[in-house]
Amino acid sequence: MNKIVFIVLFTCLNFASNAQSIYDTISFVKHTSIKNQQRSGTCWAFGTISFIESELIRMEKGEHDLGEMYIVFNTWPRKIEMHLRMQGENYFTMGGQMHDVMRTISKCGLMPEKAYGGYTMKMGHDHSSLDTALFRYVKDIANLTYPDFVNDYSIVVDSILVSHLQKPPQNFYYKHKEYSVAEFSEKMALEPQDYITITSYTHRPYYEYFVLEDRFNWDAGLYYNLPLKVFLQTVDDALESGYSLVWDGDVSETGFSAASGFAKLDFADDSDWEKLRQKMYDNHQTKIDHVMHLVGKLKNSNNEQLYLIKNSWGKIGVHNGYILMDSQYFMLKTVALMVHKDALPENVRNKL
Repeated sequence: MNKIVFIVLFTCLNFASNAQSIYDTISFVKHTSIKNQQRSGTCWAFGTISFIESELIRMEKGEHDLGEMYIVFNTWPRKIEMHLRMQGENYFTMGGQMHDVMRTISKCGLMPEKAYGGYTMKMGHDHSSLDTALFRYVKDIANLTYPDFVNDYSIVVDSILVSHLQKPPQNFYYKHKEYSVAEFSEKMALEPQDYITITSYTHRPYYEYFVLEDRFNWDAGLYYNLPLKVFLQTVDDALESGYSLVWDGDVSETGFSAASGFAKLDFADDSDWEKLRQKMYDNHQTKIDHVMHLVGKLKNSNNEQLYLIKNSWGKIGVHNGYILMDSQYFMLKTVALMVHKDALPENVRNKL
């Protein structure tokens, strides 16, 4: 481990206000710069795209700024179709999950930010009007029936998306070369099926897939359930091996502060973490309300280990957009993670 003074880390973390503090770097995965989802409920796209950008770096595909709104534009129609097939009875929101991004990539590919930003304002995102227009339309038609229903509603949905986000191009220039969406995606060589979403809860069998009971899991994505010890060890091993992860969990606790740049909880050290984690999930004390990008782990002068997480709310707070999450918060409030299957311990991979 390398001793790193905060001010030396200034290019990644703005810790200038506490320049005397010293951290040991346990693990650090290269990643792209902080982005800002602004007034849009698209953390699921920002967190997962940031993760994919790190994966491309790890795969030696270069550093790329990929378009989050390309994913959002192409995910909305699938989400609306599901809501209508459920006759308007499932939870319908702008939110989503990391596997939504992977499924959209499987169907529609990837696109760089420079080719398509999907801005609703000058170089920015405000989805209040877009979300309202889609919600009102879908609510009005949720229970309608007539012979050509599917074709009719999809035309209107597409027109709403295009009017707010513009239509993504089929061909574009990027780094002095012309690409189609298919050509660019092939060049990136990302394989969505190589990624797995893991979780750890006692109400379902371990080492099995299940559909997590999460209102944002509109597409019934499968989560692989691991014992808590294995879940946590998988995270640490992945980070130390150069793999980052997508973090999905609860930021509603008072111990989470983007301004201070910390996420902390304070329970007795001898707590039964597995039992407490399950209790918080069962009684809805654990919310599922944010997705971020886990990029490393540090240790402070008190020997406290902290997970380094890249947020998507812009360069705000003491740490310039990053969150340092203590081990208690991570154990109790991390609902799920996405990681490359190669980062799983061998004994876990053998059980898949």
